[in-house]
Amino acid sequence: MSHEQIVNFLVNHITDEIVKYIIEDSQLGLEQALKIWYSSTTYELLLNPDGGLQSQSPAYVYELLKNEMNSSPAFQESNRKSRASVEKFVNSCPKNPQMTDEEISKEVKEVRYREGNRKG
Repeated sequence: MSHEQIVNFLVNHITDEIVKYIIEDSQLGLEQALKIWYSSTTYELLLNPDGGLQSQSPAYVYELLKNEMNSSPAFQESNRKSRASVEKFVNSCPKNPQMTDEEISKEVKEVRYREGNRKG
């Protein structure tokens, strides 16, 4: 594997785990969790191949994201508005068991694929 392939693998692995953590901690849906993650400065830092953040554990990177979310008024306001609409939607949905890790990973990959096709 090339260095670039290793970095991409690690970024994807950390992203999968972070999205799971967001869903578990905030009870948000997959799409909202992805928006939070992909709009964060922490994600941008993770993408920097020279920054070394890819060599950290997903839990460590998630702590960085939580610190970012707690310290950014704009992030908090945006999240508050989004959370209100998401909660309204969630309350209108039937109560089903949470998704399995495999289902979450599959959804994340499908969203990445769709997003990649939109950009290309």
